[in-house]
Amino acid sequence: MDSQTRLGLELFGAALVLGVLGDQLLRVAPWGLNAFVWIGCLVVVSGGLAHRWRAGLAPVSRWFVLPLCVPALLFLGRDAATLKLVNMIALGTALSLGVWQMQVARLRRHPSVAYEPPGLLAAGAKALFGLPRFLARDIEWKSLKADGRGKKIAAVGRGVLIAAPVLVVFGTLLVMADATFEALVARALYVDPTYLPGHLLLTILFTWIVGGFLYGVLIKKTRAPEEADETLDKVPLFSLGIVEVSVVLGLINTLFASFVLVQLSYLFGGHGTVLGTANLTLASYARQGFFELVTVASLALPLLLVMRRLLAVKAGRSLQLFHTLAGVQVGLLFLILASAAQRMWLYQQVYGLTVLRLYVSAFLIWLAFVLGWFLLSVLRDRVERFVPGVVAAGFVVILGLHIVNPDALVVKTNVARAAAGATVDTAYLTSLSADAVPALIDALPDLDPALQAEVAQQLITRWQRPSRIDWRTWSRARSAAWRAVEARSVTLRQLTQNTDSQRLTPSSSFDVSSK
Repeated sequence: MDSQTRLGLELFGAALVLGVLGDQLLRVAPWGLNAFVWIGCLVVVSGGLAHRWRAGLAPVSRWFVLPLCVPALLFLGRDAATLKLVNMIALGTALSLGVWQMQVARLRRHPSVAYEPPGLLAAGAKALFGLPRFLARDIEWKSLKADGRGKKIAAVGRGVLIAAPVLVVFGTLLVMADATFEALVARALYVDPTYLPGHLLLTILFTWIVGGFLYGVLIKKTRAPEEADETLDKVPLFSLGIVEVSVVLGLINTLFASFVLVQLSYLFGGHGTVLGTANLTLASYARQGFFELVTVASLALPLLLVMRRLLAVKAGRSLQLFHTLAGVQVGLLFLILASAAQRMWLYQQVYGLTVLRLYVSAFLIWLAFVLGWFLLSVLRDRVERFVPGVVAAGFVVILGLHIVNPDALVVKTNVARAAAGATVDTAYLTSLSADAVPALIDALPDLDPALQAEVAQQLITRWQRPSRIDWRTWSRARSAAWRAVEARSVTLRQLTQNTDSQRLTPSSSFDVSSK
């Protein structure tokens, strides 16, 4: 059996084990300690295989497990569902980054191919669909029979079949001998047939993901150099000249410039200009077009990257012309982002802060950095620096969100507005995750008595420590919320009993989340 087949078998076995473990750990939500444990196992297995087969790996590739550690730790912190989703995106990015890093190490002498920005997405796609390919191509199944491994596997199977009836007999006797052992065996062997399809699908899903990831970082690296580089010299199927690219970018720049000219008066005029415009209210200006502007800025940059990739000219005055047009477009995109940011700021001033508005603001900050990094990397012919900078900035923003604690910040901001005379939607604030519970308890003295009663009742209802806790869903935030409610339980119950007559009517509540 050759080394490629041995590695393939070990890889598939590791993926299958992690697939079963993923089904057992990650089938319950919200993810917390279970995600940390599973990612930790993935890191250990990946690092172990990389160390075992290090002879076929470049030195840089041995660090590919480090980005996986960040999402693992983050799952232990906050409880907000959106942050959990962001952590999952970070995990997917880290997996793609590991595969992409292997390709970079292998193709370092071809930086124009290895570091093209779409390479990260291509690496993720290859990893996602890599499992069937390596099972079919990289494992020599016939060699198992040739070197006697097939006979050993068959012998193990026969041993299991022979032992099965013996285990049944002895097991039955032991179960009849002790009630505690009987209950233990019953729990271990009980399988609800209605759950079998779900278990099977989750096991296949996690096996597929892990197998594709390991295939991308290990199998690819053991191939012969001439086979690994066989696609480098292929002629692109489609390319564009500088004339076509200039026409496309020129027309887009004209459109963006026309829009920016209209927005300049609002950007520099502030509230007064908006309120002084006929048929335009502050609410309609802030609400209308915000997400459209963010979408425009989000789509324009990938278009520039595609144009740069398809541009047949790689040097000279034509490339300088592309840099000029792209730089103008990035400058216009900065102004479009400024318009979107101003609309969001005005909206928050009038209607308060929500987690959605906070996350969108964080996305705007990241997008502004990406535009600036595009100027400093791609337009200065340092394309190899673009993807690492973008990914690093994304991880920094995610870490920043975890440090800021969006749900708690929303509570503090809106309670401060209420103290200044603004209305507050307590129903929305109490619907937030466990991250907001300590902030809500601290904010109770700053609320009206009737609002205190509403908040206290919701805290008691939602965040009493359950009698049975699934360890897989544990997180620091949920534990802190339970402890905070337990510590103030007497005060919370007094608030609900003493202020029932002072509750606000439903019509007086202000729904900030619907604005």
